Amino acid sequence: MELGYYYLRTGKMDNAIEAYREAAKLSADNPRPITNLGVALRRLGKTKEAIALNPSAYYAWENLASSLAHIPGREQEGKAAREKAIALGEELRNLLRTERRFGQELAAT
Repeated sequence: MELGYYYLRTGKMDNAIEAYREAAKLSADNPRPITNLGVALRRLGKTKEAIALNPSAYYAWENLASSLAHIPGREQEGKAAREKAIALGEELRNLLRTERRFGQELAAT
């Protein structure tokens, strides 16, 4: 994974993608290689491929929305992607609130 980070930092996105794909295979329980793979893909303009890695990642949809906002004729697609990002972000906030309440209830018992 450190090799992928090196390539990411130095702008060698194709190498970073290859390194992160390998790291993801080797440590399937660690989400970081997939997250960083998504970053490398996005930097190459492959935002939809990055979203496919984790379709519930609100930030990936937000990146897509931001990209589409600058392409004439794709404004509606960008608006739909932004709405998806907002909905996923709200789901995440609700989940975190529920986990926090559950943790507080466990601590109180």
